[in-house]
Amino acid sequence: MDYEQLLKENNELKKRLSKYEVVDENKNVVDIKDMDDIKTALKNEVKYYKNIDGTFKLDDDGNKIPKKPRTDKTINDYMNILKRAGITDVSHLNKLSDVDAMKKNVEERVSAITSQRLQYTGFIAVLEALDLYPEALLEYRKLQEQGNKQYTEANASATLSKKQEEQFSTKKEFDEMVSKMEENITFSKTPNLDEKRSLQDLILIKLYQKYPVRNELATLIKIDKKDFDELETKNKNYLIKDGAKMFLSLNDYKTNNTYGENVIKLPMDIKKLFKEWFKYYNPDNDYVFMNMSGEPMTTNYLTKQLQRITKDGLGKSISTTMIRKIYASQYAKKNKKQKEDAKMMGHSVATQNKVYVKEKS
Repeated sequence: MDYEQLLKENNELKKRLSKYEVVDENKNVVDIKDMDDIKTALKNEVKYYKNIDGTFKLDDDGNKIPKKPRTDKTINDYMNILKRAGITDVSHLNKLSDVDAMKKNVEERVSAITSQRLQYTGFIAVLEALDLYPEALLEYRKLQEQGNKQYTEANASATLSKKQEEQFSTKKEFDEMVSKMEENITFSKTPNLDEKRSLQDLILIKLYQKYPVRNELATLIKIDKKDFDELETKNKNYLIKDGAKMFLSLNDYKTNNTYGENVIKLPMDIKKLFKEWFKYYNPDNDYVFMNMSGEPMTTNYLTKQLQRITKDGLGKSISTTMIRKIYASQYAKKNKKQKEDAKMMGHSVATQNKVYVKEKS
């Protein structure tokens, strides 16, 4: 495509977006001029529940039943998906019209079916919110459906796929890696970046060793019990300090609408690590975990850190999903408290047995 044609398409896109309006609760009109306005569009878009046959579900008065607005975490996830796809400015949105190129982009960056499916979900959400490229939108939905089908087929088997086996570890191997990290840790009152990363690595991996939730630990906010109790809405993920006690209150995660607040009391060994972390390593940030630039950790950054830690310790890049499979396959199915474990992981026992309890072929 020559420069003049590209410039023409770019100007047409900007013109179309400048006419796009989103009406918020106060009936204010928001023009789409930058990436933050896309976030506003995603936040204010109203979607409705549908029946299996595609018709809208209605309440007793015959009105369509609206879904809850997207959470800030979901919106940020979608914006990060755009960023990783090379869409960092409104003028870049025309990239989404080239489905083949975006499919290649996704497959080069992401290997897991679930992660690829999430990329397409993000594209779909943005195109729906902005009413852009209907033909491309249809193709992304087809790709999403293909991912759903592959995911269902993969989980129908009680055995790991060959690809999953390559990244699978026994619970014993995982525990030995954690023990070795504990043996090698050294504490400092004036830690450098490497020492900060080492302690953060240990805290993260010990949390996932005991509590294999999804990636919601990335966004933990530190708060005292008194301040937590005074919050009008508790819709984020918190690490709550209550004297000598510490516990997690997880409210922003994939299945929170089904299971509600997930409260996890932290044991002594993890509390001791956190005390060191907050006193000398991360005393000033409200967010519990951070990247090496001192900024709050993102869910994508967390995934990369877990993969780096396990690559170093086990020779395998293990994500939160695989940690959940390791936990469920070799611990939870032998645990009399499986129902409690399943709730802690944010799913039902049936889902745990179907999706996470796996054996090697």
